[in-house]
Amino acid sequence: MNKKSLDNIDNNLSNPPDCFDKYRHIIDEGLFNCLDSFTHELKVTMGYHLGFNDQNGKLLDKRSAGKSLRPTLSLLVCESLTSDYLPVLNSALAIELIHNFSLIHDDIQDRDTERRHKKTVWTLWGEPRALWIGNTMRSLADFIQSDIELDSDIMLKAADLLSQASMEMIEGQFMDVQYENRLDVTADEYLLMISRKTGALIRSSAELGALHSLDDKFITTKFRDYGKHLGRAFQIRDDVLGIWGDTKITGKPVGSDILRKKKTYPILLSLDIANELNNVELESLMFQSEISDLELEKIISIMSDYEVFEKSQKMIEYHSELAIDCINNVKDSLSKWGYNQLCHLTNYLAFRLS
Repeated sequence: MNKKSLDNIDNNLSNPPDCFDKYRHIIDEGLFNCLDSFTHELKVTMGYHLGFNDQNGKLLDKRSAGKSLRPTLSLLVCESLTSDYLPVLNSALAIELIHNFSLIHDDIQDRDTERRHKKTVWTLWGEPRALWIGNTMRSLADFIQSDIELDSDIMLKAADLLSQASMEMIEGQFMDVQYENRLDVTADEYLLMISRKTGALIRSSAELGALHSLDDKFITTKFRDYGKHLGRAFQIRDDVLGIWGDTKITGKPVGSDILRKKKTYPILLSLDIANELNNVELESLMFQSEISDLELEKIISIMSDYEVFEKSQKMIEYHSELAIDCINNVKDSLSKWGYNQLCHLTNYLAFRLS
């Protein structure tokens, strides 16, 4: 399977929904205001990672950042249920700060020198400062979450959700590192790991949106389930892009996850199929100390023979369909715009190119 497989999809599915543009300024303004109380150097370094300024502190004309998926999801769910996003805004900003705290630490863990086509924080300022910048973001998330007057019961539930999600995410990161040194990781272990590492914050983003809007147990549970399936689809798609993604779009080399010995869904699926066929070549190639360009091509060729790309995409679409089933269960409680945006968002994440 080559890059053409990623290109042969409906352009409408790979285009982001309008909600990303709608909430972008709101999220950017909220995050930027979070940095006001910090000293110059800390403000510069956090602002750099969040995409507001360059490494010298000069403000950029436009924020250079990712999709802001998690806060967008929170705002979208809340507004879809109540026609107002404000009740969940602080929780949405807190989720994004927790996510970025994890990215700073993740870059150190993986020794990544670039993120979003620019140097990572630890590369510019060293590991000690990067660790403290990440830790500061995590603490700032708790402060922002509590800095609003809402119903005390909802506030306590929201704080508990954020803490639980943060702990699950950290556990998932730990599991991911642990799996790099194991040859016997199972698919069930993988799904458990991604439900924590990636899924916890995405699940909580959707759940918080519902909690801050209606505090209806049935609806909140459905959005929790929606976020769970969306998180799995999102991560497996990320895994697909980590092998077959376009380097110019993703900023990662072809087969980057293979070279880093990551235990991702396509890799585990390939090894399972090879084991069933008694093919020892694939495991031998994947787990040697260094993988040459020629050997990487051979690995990807074997994966193509096993139709791993297609089978991985089917798993993505399976979880996307389960996510949309959850939305359909509460459709009558959603605005027409909100329902359409949630469906579009789900499909977009399943077919995105970056």
